[in-house]
Amino acid sequence: MLLLEVLMVSMGAIRANMLRSVLTTLGIVIGIAAVITMVALGEGAQQSVQEQINRLGTTVLTIRPGQQHMHGVSRGDTRMFIDDAMVLRDGTNGLLTVSPEQSSRMQITYQRWNSRNQVMGVWPEYFEIYDHGLVAGRFFTQGEVRGRRRVVVLGHSIPDALGETPAELLIGQTIQVRGIPFEVIGVLTEKGDAAWVRPDDQIFVPQSTAQYRVMGGRDRLSAIYAATATRRSTASCAGNTEFSRATTLTSTSATPRICSLRSTRRARPSRCCSRESLPLACSWAASAS
Repeated sequence: MLLLEVLMVSMGAIRANMLRSVLTTLGIVIGIAAVITMVALGEGAQQSVQEQINRLGTTVLTIRPGQQHMHGVSRGDTRMFIDDAMVLRDGTNGLLTVSPEQSSRMQITYQRWNSRNQVMGVWPEYFEIYDHGLVAGRFFTQGEVRGRRRVVVLGHSIPDALGETPAELLIGQTIQVRGIPFEVIGVLTEKGDAAWVRPDDQIFVPQSTAQYRVMGGRDRLSAIYAATATRRSTASCAGNTEFSRATTLTSTSATPRICSLRSTRRARPSRCCSRESLPLACSWAASAS
C-alpha cells in the first residue's frame, strides 16, 4: 500500500512539472551517451596507435647514425657502412634478423607513366623483418644481392601510380629507376601508413644493386634494421653490441627505448646477445618495462 502511494505521488509530481521532468530525462540520456561515445573514441584511438606500432614491427630495432660532439660542438653525423650490418648479423649467431637500408627518392617510369618514390636498397631479410606479403610474384634472393641483379619489388600502391596496371600484369615487365631498366619480380600486399613510414609507396631493390648501379657506389647506409622473436631478446642484443661508431638505436616495441652506443676503438664487436656474459655498452633513455 505504501509503495502504491509513493508511486502515485511521484507520477503526480512529474505531471505537475512536465517540462522540468522531460529536460531532466534528456540530460541523463545525453550524459550517458556522451560517456559511451568518449570511451569508444578513446578505445578506437588506442587501437589505431597499436596497429601503427604493429605495422612498424613490435620487435624491430632501427639503428641510425648518431652525432659526434666535442666540447659541446657537433662534428656532424657519423656514418654506417655495409660492414656494420654484416658485423651485427654475424656477431649475433643468427639470433637477429638483420637488413641494411640505402634509400633515396628517385624517378620511376613505366611506358608513358612516371612517379617519384622512395627507392630502398635492402637485403631479402627486410621483408621478413616487417612481415611483408605478396600480391603477386616473389621476393629477391641473396644470390640476386650478390649478383647485383636489376630486379625490383614494388609497394602496393606503385602499380596504381604506373597507369593503374594490375599487379599480375606488371610481373616480368621492365620499369626504369633513374633511367636504369629493372625487371619487376613482385608486388607487396597493402601495409598502410605507419606513423611517418609509407611502405606502400616504396620500391625495393637488392642493396648491392642500389649501391653500385643506382647510387653511384655510395656506401653510406641510411639505417640498419634488426629483429628477433621477442622484445626481450632485441633489447638484450642491442645492449650487448658495440659498434665502431657512435650510433643511435630506436626500438619500435610497445614500450619504445632509445639507446646511445658510445664510440669504441674496437673494429668488431665481441660475442653478442649473451644476457649475462657481456656488460651493457649503452645506457637506456627509458627504463625497461
